[in-house]
Amino acid sequence: MTKRAAAIALVLTGCTWMLAGCSDVTKPASPTPTPSSSSPSAQPTPEARPAPLPEPVRNPYQGGAERAWSVELADRPSSVVYDRQSGTLVAALAAARGTQLHAFSVASSGRTLPTWTYEIPDGAELIAMDASSGSVFVSVGLGTEPSDLIVLSARSGAEELRWSRAHVLDTEVPRLVGAYDSGAGIARLGRDSVLAAVIDVGGDAVKDKRLFTADGEVTIGADIIDTGIPARSGTTFITFPQLSEVSGDECWSVTDGIVCVDAGQVVEYDERGNLRRATALSARSAGSLYHVQGMDPDVTAGELASALAETGEGDHATAVLAAGRWLTDIPAGAELLERGAPFALVGKGIVNLATGEALTDDGLAGEGRSADMFFEWDGSALHYLRPLG
Repeated sequence: MTKRAAAIALVLTGCTWMLAGCSDVTKPASPTPTPSSSSPSAQPTPEARPAPLPEPVRNPYQGGAERAWSVELADRPSSVVYDRQSGTLVAALAAARGTQLHAFSVASSGRTLPTWTYEIPDGAELIAMDASSGSVFVSVGLGTEPSDLIVLSARSGAEELRWSRAHVLDTEVPRLVGAYDSGAGIARLGRDSVLAAVIDVGGDAVKDKRLFTADGEVTIGADIIDTGIPARSGTTFITFPQLSEVSGDECWSVTDGIVCVDAGQVVEYDERGNLRRATALSARSAGSLYHVQGMDPDVTAGELASALAETGEGDHATAVLAAGRWLTDIPAGAELLERGAPFALVGKGIVNLATGEALTDDGLAGEGRSADMFFEWDGSALHYLRPLG
């Protein structure tokens, strides 16, 4: 071997030893060629578009519902209220001698227990029922004519007031408007006046307002009554529990004020009946065309007034305002929920009027302060439906 060949062999041997000893060394990756903008094979990578956001819902039941706690009953109830302070559910059932009220305590865990039963006296029919602040308020009579107003303890069922006994000489039994933190809202039509008041559980007036007239005829709405007393335009309305007085052809009490359609205008008031603004209505406006029978539970005065000023469609029709949209395609025989849009009771089911889908095929809506609660009847038990929206 020549000296040159030996030198080459020595170098190769050294390189082999070095590579063997450095096998853990990471070799640099080959550079990735950058495609040229002029290359026909170079295509820009499309950016992923964000998923569209779901439309906001005003009523949590628009997101669906699931069964939560339940109570067992002998028959399908005609009316249901829930007192949040005591955690008491009260269901009205037809009985052999009239109507019975069945109460259940509802624990935070969902456990329910029967607590008391009350039979409405003298075989009278249930006209209206509501519950608030630990009391259950019950209006009974024949048809729509009240014969008694009863206040029961939500926890025990004990009578706190029976109007016919506390006012033996008073033949003018008040109508129940609703239950509030301060007591029960009532309206009483006398021979020469209409009395609107909020009374405590003992029947004493917390506040009241009397309007003298010989032409009164009380019609009860959601936290408002139409006294039937003629005004400059339309009739006089009183709201509850503030007892604010306004007038118009139609008026509604909402979360932060009052709205009236009055003499070709939509008029917006604050809760005390102070004027905020008035807007002229066209002959084709929603306020001129629609007979409003339902709306979102949280609708504001400004929102309702703005919707009434919009151009309506079709002829005079019953309408429901749901999330700023007027719904006029109402199924025949539907019972509209004054503050439960877009839902209505159709037959025995609870139906979303905006989609036509049934939330349940056999359901009930709570009365009064419980109007935001839906229930499902399965033939032997009443299930509270927990909203998923």
